[in-house]
Amino acid sequence: MFVKQSRHFFHLAFQDVSKVVTGPLSDYSVHFLRHLRDFFGTTFKLEAKAVEEEAGEDGEELRTGADKVVLTCVGTGYTNLSKRTT
Repeated sequence: MFVKQSRHFFHLAFQDVSKVVTGPLSDYSVHFLRHLRDFFGTTFKLEAKAVEEEAGEDGEELRTGADKVVLTCVGTGYTNLSKRTT
């Protein structure tokens, strides 16, 4: 739930670059990003981030964690027009 909300807030944020590192994207996440693109015209840049391998006690390399994805987006600068300003 938090990851979906963060993507939603990124595209509504000020016209600035936002980045987040997440785990592998599910089919649901990909469809959600497509809906954001279709409705708001916001595109996300997806980059695969390699997992660093660590050396174990016996010298063999250990791979910890899953592959990561870096999501980058420029916000649309959405503002609430209904909000009162005084």
